[in-house]
Amino acid sequence: MLFLAGCMESGVNFTIRYDAVDGLKNNAPLMHGDQIIGKVNEVIYTDQGNFDVNVTVDESHHTLATDSALFVITDDSKVKGVQIIKLITSDSPGTLIQDQQVIQGSTKLTGIAREVQNQIGESLQSLASSIDQSISTWIDKTAEPTVEQLESELDQLLEEAKALGADAKERIEADVVETIKQHIQRLKQQMDGLNQDDTIDQLEKKVDELEHLMQA
Repeated sequence: MLFLAGCMESGVNFTIRYDAVDGLKNNAPLMHGDQIIGKVNEVIYTDQGNFDVNVTVDESHHTLATDSALFVITDDSKVKGVQIIKLITSDSPGTLIQDQQVIQGSTKLTGIAREVQNQIGESLQSLASSIDQSISTWIDKTAEPTVEQLESELDQLLEEAKALGADAKERIEADVVETIKQHIQRLKQQMDGLNQDDTIDQLEKKVDELEHLMQA
């Protein structure tokens, strides 16, 4: 093997295997978002024609390094011509990577796809919070959002949910759909006797549609 000089560091040390490293150098940062959480210690070209990259993740950030995370070599957005490793998390919790473990790295394209999915998931969570707040204020009589407004928000949620992967759908169903259903049930009780059954039915149909989409 050809060793490109480096050394072991304190923290959690493990190896990421890549087909190509695109000029990745020793001491390059390992990042999550804009935060440096570790570094590259050593780049090794193997007899099999691939690259083993030894990295260290700081102990304080070990919980991010799981077998469901992606480790992608990409351009440093702040330093032209420099490569970094980016850790991209998943909706699935995964198992913590252990000291001296060897894992498979991911391509840049796979990383972009995961980031897009994560962004959509965050957008859905934000939108769901908006719906949650609208229904809560209606129940508490601190505001009177129109049915059209709530239906519009649910329609937007439905449209964005179509692009989600299985893991994200499961999370949205558990964290978002169930919360909205609970609030609509409270709203139903609050409006009992006010001849607003059609209003509630329209909202329930939208939520049922969202739930079915999450289960598809």
